[in-house]
Amino acid sequence: MRTMQLRHLATITNSNVDKLTDPDEVPVRLCNYVDVYKNDRITDDMAFMVASATQTEIKKFGLKVGDVIITKDSEDRSDIAVPAYVSETAPDLVCGYHLALLRGRPQLMSGGFLFWALQSKQAREAFSIAAGGVTRFGLTLDGMKSVVLPCPDRETQKAIADFLDFETARIDQLIEKRSQFAELVHERRLAMVSAAIVGATTDAAPWLGKLPDGWKAERAKVHFRESQQRSETGEEELLTVSHITGVTKRSEKDVNMFLAESNEGYKLVEPDDLVINTMWAWMGAMGVSSNRGLISPSYGIYRPVSEALRPNFVDLMVRSKPFIAEATRRSKGIHSSRLRLYPDAFLDMLLPIPPIEKQDELLSDLGRRFEKEDQLLLKNRRADELLREFRAALITAAVTGQIDVTTWAKQGQTDRRLGQIEEDMSVREARA
Repeated sequence: MRTMQLRHLATITNSNVDKLTDPDEVPVRLCNYVDVYKNDRITDDMAFMVASATQTEIKKFGLKVGDVIITKDSEDRSDIAVPAYVSETAPDLVCGYHLALLRGRPQLMSGGFLFWALQSKQAREAFSIAAGGVTRFGLTLDGMKSVVLPCPDRETQKAIADFLDFETARIDQLIEKRSQFAELVHERRLAMVSAAIVGATTDAAPWLGKLPDGWKAERAKVHFRESQQRSETGEEELLTVSHITGVTKRSEKDVNMFLAESNEGYKLVEPDDLVINTMWAWMGAMGVSSNRGLISPSYGIYRPVSEALRPNFVDLMVRSKPFIAEATRRSKGIHSSRLRLYPDAFLDMLLPIPPIEKQDELLSDLGRRFEKEDQLLLKNRRADELLREFRAALITAAVTGQIDVTTWAKQGQTDRRLGQIEEDMSVREARA
């Protein structure tokens, strides 16, 4: 199969359309970085940001069916040039900043095949090498143009693109099932925690009704103080907060948002500090840190000032559904996406304070009950990894001509591989 540099296969333009709205410009819907990063297909019904652009920008960066958009900046050089195929468009839909617009040359390259070719192992490695930077990486126009891609005839391109559209859709359905299974296990764990800590298993249950004998209900301000300690150098470990995993090291998470130029002035987090994402508390983005590190200045850091609460008990409590519901009720804002849990509101909240020995008993019991869920999640995660590895290998093999897509489909090769993965996984949703 012949290969050619991307410069000969497609026109490439870097968008400079920003997210601002200028009353002297034309209103448009902007296809942004996250829209491309998180979606294989760009369709007209997606929730795009409203912005504005000049007539010249609309003509130059307006999206057409068959276009391919790629991300040209990243914090990870191996996670750059992520493509999305434009399958639907409209006159007001425009490619935004931090993206490059690729349009296949009609006689040489179809957009459908280009989308898949950009995901081959060879292309991914070439873009990674071409990306320049130290903490942030970016692709220059020349760097993108120099990447070499396979270029079969147009009939073969269509056959390969059709094959991958069909086969990867089947794989993606199984990946989605793995995601749903993980969410089911997470929901069951939340129910266990809620029942153990506040005796509630539903979102509608009141926060801190009648507590068991020996338990106290005390304001958070009795046990926590807000900390404003700041980093002088910004060199400490950067942390992140999730409603699923609580407080973890950012380096251990798959996060695609850009880092600030400097972490100087970020808030310092000490082990056992309670960290609350002020803007996302209503989603449950909070938890107790087991690490020393840094967090955004906009987050709330609450340092324990008593020994009445085990850190692990606090971590489970603040991420339980009843607590999150109460935190949401106390948050301020015009609508849900703008709610903020301010320090005075959190510190005024009543917290359940069981005797220390009861906390230890609850944590031990929950730990034993979580063991089964942890095993299920481990197997589920491995199945997800195998599916993604197979998907990537299949794309590379198809676009580079390593497999004959017509005979592969007739022989049921995908069915056999997917069956093997499901068998190796040995996770049965009926057990959940």
